Amino acid sequence: MENTIVAVYDNYEDASKARQALLDAGIPGSGVQLSAQSGSTTVDSSTTTSGAYEGSGVADSGSGVGHFFRSLFGMDDEKEHRDVYAESVRRGSTVLTVRADSEQQADRAIDIVNRFNPVDIDERSSYWRTQGWSGYD
Repeated sequence: MENTIVAVYDNYEDASKARQALLDAGIPGSGVQLSAQSGSTTVDSSTTTSGAYEGSGVADSGSGVGHFFRSLFGMDDEKEHRDVYAESVRRGSTVLTVRADSEQQADRAIDIVNRFNPVDIDERSSYWRTQGWSGYD
């Protein structure tokens, strides 16, 4: 069974360092992906150096941030998670996704991503909701 770990970072540098640490730990580069907003386009970096949500799915570098998170979380089953991560990118954060081949690799990946100060996405999205945010559009 494939596990996907998703972490959000406020700056690309921290996400990039986390990605490199994952690669250094032996996690294949094809399973580690960065997504960030750059101007008006979504940057999907599967080959450059780059509390986690654990789910399942395969990231896709299709057009737009919404498409990326639909491919990761599905159409309706994980809409809330999809909206939160898409909104994170829209607001300037970088999202790191890791496809792990085993629970052991997923646990190791979570330990690594947490060393690089990911944001608490539940806390962040709760704050957005107090400011009137109701979902990614």
